[in-house]
Amino acid sequence: MLRIAPTARSAPSARPLSRLAALALAVAIGAPGAAFAAEPDSVSLNLMPLPASRQQLDMKTDVRMTMSMEAGPDAPEKARQTAAALKDSGRFTMRSEMRQSVTTTPKAADGSYAMRADLVTLKSEMRDATGKVQPMPNMGKITFKAGLKNDEIQSIDVELDPNSPMASTWSQEVTRQMFDKAFDWMRKFNGTTLKVGESIELPMDVSLPPGVAAGNGRMVGRYTLTELKRGIATFDVGVKMDMALTVPVPPAKAASGEDAASTPTDTASAPANAASAPADRAGQAAMSGTGQGTMVLRMADRLMLRNDMTMTLDMDLGMQQGVMMRMNMQMDMQAVGKSLAAAKGTAPAKTKTKG
Repeated sequence: MLRIAPTARSAPSARPLSRLAALALAVAIGAPGAAFAAEPDSVSLNLMPLPASRQQLDMKTDVRMTMSMEAGPDAPEKARQTAAALKDSGRFTMRSEMRQSVTTTPKAADGSYAMRADLVTLKSEMRDATGKVQPMPNMGKITFKAGLKNDEIQSIDVELDPNSPMASTWSQEVTRQMFDKAFDWMRKFNGTTLKVGESIELPMDVSLPPGVAAGNGRMVGRYTLTELKRGIATFDVGVKMDMALTVPVPPAKAASGEDAASTPTDTASAPANAASAPADRAGQAAMSGTGQGTMVLRMADRLMLRNDMTMTLDMDLGMQQGVMMRMNMQMDMQAVGKSLAAAKGTAPAKTKTKG
């Protein structure tokens, strides 16, 4: 402990000076309990955006997909040729970059406010095994609107780009129901209190209406709070998913490989053209997947600072003439969020105070 000995001449001011010196020293070296306050050991979770706020989330997804076909003992020769050709041409890579912008209005007198989220595709690309760029459907802009009150979603509305495949495949009501169910995990997540080392499991039923593919399944996310420091919560995330799908199968000519056997590289456009190919019958598919990642939240403004996930999906699709198609995908997803300045005119009114 540092002590400053007063002199006779400086005695009247020695005590204030010694206190000032001790305070300066404490700030310099970090006195216990002064510069570093104790961190809380638990956090109450909430992902609903605050009123009068703007946030942006940039998402990047890289997909590596491999398609293979197994011809059964009853499969015709053309189908066997197609299966052999797909071994060399059934590899694809896809990359997409998307941006989600979320804006909320100031809170009304009854505590309600509105949220608008616009999701746009900045870049979308698919390449086959030779590196050739393949066409991909443009999803257009998706606008999600919701009314919130007491940190709960009161109403939901979804607007789709009229030229997007989703708009032509699913009705407005079906799309709204899908988004409502997708946000169900957020409702379960909010209000939960976790200590460092504790976990929460969030099951969610997943369903796709008839269209490009129809199916039902279940997804379970497990979130473990690993660190809570200076208002930032870090989670280890594990995901498991199982689904049963009904997928349109191209007519017998395409499935048997009469064209693909002679031009193997044409099979590279299969994923992009599956939605527009006429269906001869429906194929039954089983899809399963697991994922592992990290999520970082800033609790003060409920901002997702970062969300990284690597997920593996496997799907088996029974086709025609004793042919089984297998698809294996690995997806690397990264999301980075930031808060934006409130739009002009949206900041809540300040209360006038005297003095």
